[in-house]
Order: sequence, then structure tokens, then C-alpha cells
Amino acid sequence: MKNKLLILLITLTAGFLFTTSSFAQNWGRGRKYAYKQSNLAFEFGAGVGVSNFLGELGGANKIGTNFATDLDMRSSRYAFNAFGRIFYHRRFAQKLSFTYIKLYGSDARTEEAARNNRNLTFRSPVFEVSTQFEVYLISESPQRSRYRLRGSVRRGSQNPCNLYLFGGVAGFYFNPKAPGPDGRWHALQPLHTEGQGAFPTRQPYKRFQFAIPFGLGFSVRVSPLIRIGFEAGLRKTFTDYIDDVSTTYVDPAVIAASGSPNPALAAALADPSKGNIPGATAPGQQRGDPRDKDSYMTLMLNVHFRIGGSRTSMPKFF
Repeated sequence: MKNKLLILLITLTAGFLFTTSSFAQNWGRGRKYAYKQSNLAFEFGAGVGVSNFLGELGGANKIGTNFATDLDMRSSRYAFNAFGRIFYHRRFAQKLSFTYIKLYGSDARTEEAARNNRNLTFRSPVFEVSTQFEVYLISESPQRSRYRLRGSVRRGSQNPCNLYLFGGVAGFYFNPKAPGPDGRWHALQPLHTEGQGAFPTRQPYKRFQFAIPFGLGFSVRVSPLIRIGFEAGLRKTFTDYIDDVSTTYVDPAVIAASGSPNPALAAALADPSKGNIPGATAPGQQRGDPRDKDSYMTLMLNVHFRIGGSRTSMPKFF
């Protein structure tokens, strides 16, 4: 499955870059020539927003779930993105996006007894590249010239708003860390906190993974070349280790046998529990739930800059 997603991501990204490169070559021969040769419209942009994590750590004041009702809004962090978009039609587009996301979760923020006693905390950067296809439910429409001259378009539009759905494929790198007894944040994946490597069925997880991004976007044109909009997106991943928590507690001797470079630190970070529930963190007890894969989400404020226009449904000149 992951190999297929990698091939799909590479293929779609290569197609986007090839189309953009072809337009750029025409652009170099002159702006008017580029418009004449292309029925496409291009946009580039950037944005800033907030992020949130939906996994084992933190959450609402109840038993954990994999639904939005388990979100802890106080654990929201920040995100930045840069993107390019090709409009193949005024109702269909493809976007290539690079996003930096900060994720955080802490059991100290929930009053649910078992999770609060577990007392685990993590933070992780996420470096994401994705390609997405967008379907426009509402698409801005150009305002025709008063005299209906062939090919002429007024600056402005009858409808300046866009509402769209999107979905695609993403690859991302993450690196979960937790605060240690020394007050420093330590990378968790190399430490094998759940005994990864000591069991044939529990191998060290990869920090490069895939996700399926999908969501809803809205934008409004504020000038002939600029749009401003919001985009809400969820990423369903294929890993349960963004927060380094997935299965069960293990004996410190198992961590040592797993090849951890610092077994003592790994054991301390694997179980910093408060001790309020006797036996809750003994070896073999539940630490996470591997049946529910992790998710993360963003709400972005984006600025879009258009550099091209279609001969049919988009303005030809700006």
C-alpha cells in the first residue's frame, strides 16, 4: 500500500511540475504568447494557520476516541505552507503544497483518569509535501465586457467567491520528542520506548509516512490577481506513532534488549506515570491503541496570486 502511495505521489507531482515547466517556458517567450498557448490558469501562494493532533496523547476529558470530539484545542500549534495550483478548468484544479506543521499533545491537559495518570507528553515537527485535486462547488465567474467584444473581459467578476472540496496524497516526515528528567526534549524513535526491535511483530517505525489529505476551502477575489481564503484540512495517516505511543508497556529489560542507545532514559520516558492507578502501567498493560491510526489537521489562511489565464473560462489578460 505504501509503495503504491509513493508511486502515486511521485507521478502526480511530476505531472504538476511538467505542466508548470511547460507554461514557464512559454512565459519566458512573452506573457501574451504564454496566454495564447495555454488554456490553463496558474496560482502560487502561501499561508499561515493553526494545527491540531488527534492520537493517543491528550484529548478531551473522557475516554479517548479517534473523532473530532476528542480534540484538545489548548494543544493547537502553528503551521505554514507554500503552494502552486493549476486550473485545468474553472471547476477543477490540482495543487502542489509544501507544509510545515507543529504538533503537540499532553496527558496533563485531560482530566480523564487513565490518560492523566499515564502522564505522557510529546511534540513533533511535520514536514509535508502533498498533491491534491480540487473540485469547485462554487466558482468565481468573470464579468463580460459591456459591449460583448470577443475575448474581452472586465476586471472584476460577477461572483468573486470560490468554494471547493479537495483530496489527494501526502508524504510527511515527523520526529516525536518528549521532555526528559533533565528538562531537555529527546527524540523518541531511536529509544525504542515500546521495545521496538525486541519482538518480530514490533519493529522500529519509520519516520517518513503517508497520509490522505482532504477537506474544504473557501476563497474570495480581492483584486484581479489576488485571492484570500481559508482552508480546513484533515490528514488520515497510516501510522500510529506520530506521538510514539501505540501498543503496550514493556519491561525495562526488554527496552535494553531492543538495542536502545540509552535504556535508562528510554524507560523513564516510556513510563512517567503519576502512580495514581496501581498496576496501570505494568508490562503488558495498554499504552496506546494500534487499531486507531493518528490524524492531524490544519486551518490555514492563504493568499493566492494568479499568473495566468484561460482563453475560455478564465480572464485572458490581467
